[in-house]
Amino acid sequence: MEWTRRILNFIFWVAVTIGLIWVLIMSIGGGFPVSLSTSEATIKWDISYMGWELLNPANGTLAIDFNEKKEGWGSLKIDYKPDRKRPPGVFCKHFGFEALLQLKFWAKAKNKCTVGVRLQDKKGELEFLVPVEVGTKWTHYTLKPDDYKNFAGYTGRMDSNRFGGYIEFRDMTKNPSYKENTLWLDTLYIQR
Repeated sequence: MEWTRRILNFIFWVAVTIGLIWVLIMSIGGGFPVSLSTSEATIKWDISYMGWELLNPANGTLAIDFNEKKEGWGSLKIDYKPDRKRPPGVFCKHFGFEALLQLKFWAKAKNKCTVGVRLQDKKGELEFLVPVEVGTKWTHYTLKPDDYKNFAGYTGRMDSNRFGGYIEFRDMTKNPSYKENTLWLDTLYIQR
């Protein structure tokens, strides 16, 4: 009876220790949202764990790439063929962009391409899209609400409280020279 209690106690503490080590590793590696700055309310998301979907499931594959990454555990890898009618890409509805000050992310591609980063308003009526040129090496991109305003042709103050939780990355390359491409996305920073 005494040995059984000691063994169970030992197993309990081993499990607690393993759990604490796992939480520490995940928070350092980016598996959980990690607050980087309390004064600016910046949240870092490991982009590969957030429920992404293909815009056009018939064109492309979506995977986590543990080898080709910039930060954290892995990057989001999208393999696709160019399509002018239905631009290939990915979207996710699980983020909150209200009161957005900056949106930062890492990206690279097998072939240089133009990627549209699209946000949607809370009602789903307006779309805000900014094109970024993605090269073959990891590049850190920073977008601000005024970048969306300028592209959409708005004048006056841009109210970042109108952004909803939807984000999309789509290949908008005009007349691409490639027959297929791969886009990698990594670590999304949302600063409020």
